[in-house]
Amino acid sequence: MKNAAWYVVATLGLMVLMLYGQTYSQENPSLRPGDRFPLTSLPTPPSEKDRAYLGTETAEALDMAAIPADVLVVELLNVYCLSCRRQAPVFGELVKAIEPLDGGDRVKFLGIAAGNDQEESDDFRREFDLPFPVIPDPHFELYEALGGTRTPLTIMLRRNPETGELIVMRVHLGFKGDVGELADEVAAVAGMDMSQVRVAGPKPEIGGVPIRPALKVGTLEERVREALSEAAGEPMNAVKAGSKSYRTIYAGCRLDGSKSAAALFAVVVAREVPCDLCHDVHFIYVLNESGELAHFVPIELSKYGNEPFTEEDYDKLRANLVGKDVRRRVEFRPQVDSVAGATISSSVVFDSVSNGTALLEEFKNTPCN
Repeated sequence: MKNAAWYVVATLGLMVLMLYGQTYSQENPSLRPGDRFPLTSLPTPPSEKDRAYLGTETAEALDMAAIPADVLVVELLNVYCLSCRRQAPVFGELVKAIEPLDGGDRVKFLGIAAGNDQEESDDFRREFDLPFPVIPDPHFELYEALGGTRTPLTIMLRRNPETGELIVMRVHLGFKGDVGELADEVAAVAGMDMSQVRVAGPKPEIGGVPIRPALKVGTLEERVREALSEAAGEPMNAVKAGSKSYRTIYAGCRLDGSKSAAALFAVVVAREVPCDLCHDVHFIYVLNESGELAHFVPIELSKYGNEPFTEEDYDKLRANLVGKDVRRRVEFRPQVDSVAGATISSSVVFDSVSNGTALLEEFKNTPCN
């Protein structure tokens, strides 16, 4: 599926991103050593071999507590993230380095592909000959539960022998290429006396990580009013209704006060993406009372090499989204809906607009006067 030309482009692109792209802390703000791992179940992989590896048979949901291992290494990734692609063969070597010492019993590995479907996950695994399951997470549900952070994210877990819970022991964000160092970390985690580990108390649901908007408040609210007015075909005012995770919601109200409740809603999205070298996504979309996406206004979106979207790119994205009923999930089709090769950004945009029902129910009675 991939060819030599793709690798040349990918290598050059990676060099550009490393030189000019955003850089991020090597620490995940949501998970800390001592935390209880927030995922308790995962979709069961279709492969019989993978199910046997993870200690499950035919159950629809995989019980994390049932995985037959003392140490579980979870790799959160996206198949188009260049650092994840660099990390994949390192983990293939890591499994081989540990196996003679471990016997394949104490340590298990598991990949979670944020924003990717089964086909993409399977292709990635075949391409890098990974000897462990890669679970698809096309709707970012597992990704959000782990904090909606950047990738690659390596989480080393140890089982609490008293409760069976999985406890976070090591967290690393970004590429780590030294197989020996990783093997030493895994060995250290395996050798820890769990009776000496301080386990953190219950934490609230993590959800996505809020990030700072790309525009100043006054400029942003002016863009919101413009978006609402363009969608309505008449001047509208914007009343801040609330915020949820990476979204800020504004109610669109007529200037003449002819309606007591909002008829339109503008949602400002400022969201990280599953890629450590990529820019965040920032945009506004307008939702009407029927749950239809009525307007899409980009603020800051970038594609390969962190190049900004062109107007032609924005037009294609609008054509893919405007008019969609977002009360139900707007499924992202990588081969059809990806804009200008910006598969990660495009998939995050599609996922971000797929929450119309919840937003309408929560904010539909926002007063306009």
